[in-house]
Amino acid sequence: AEATTGLDFSKELAGKVSVLRPKATLSSSPQPMPTRSPAALHPSVDAATEERLRKVLAAHFNHSSFREGQAWAIDRVLRPTVSTNQSTLAILPTGAGKSLCYQVAAFLMRPKVTLVISPLVSLMQDQVTKLKSLGIEADHLAGDDRARESRVLNCMRQQPAGPTMLYV
Repeated sequence: AEATTGLDFSKELAGKVSVLRPKATLSSSPQPMPTRSPAALHPSVDAATEERLRKVLAAHFNHSSFREGQAWAIDRVLRPTVSTNQSTLAILPTGAGKSLCYQVAAFLMRPKVTLVISPLVSLMQDQVTKLKSLGIEADHLAGDDRARESRVLNCMRQQPAGPTMLYV
């Protein structure tokens, strides 16, 4: 019998959030990511939207295509959800590109600041370094670095506010 990865909260969350949960199974060897088009998997991502997202992906993130579910997750985050009162939950396997989903969405929501909560300081530092190398404003706050905290908060008070992404 196959065991699925993750916990199945879909019944509990039904009607409250949009859930993206690609089928993945536990195995002794890593499985390659499917190369199917996200538009084919999630009809809510129309071809024009996927093309617009792909242009941003290529121009600013140095990737030519999305992995399964990424375009859907980004599109879902960018859609106005106040009237539907829904959040987006994307559950993707390790290495499936979750970070890219919120990075592309944050880039498109500029000049707003996107706050990313991360439990790993080393991951925050890696993400900030990568984003800065792509010309995207990013910073992180960790520990008791009061000078950095003051600098970041001053940047956030400016118009337009910066950085685009702040990891904490």
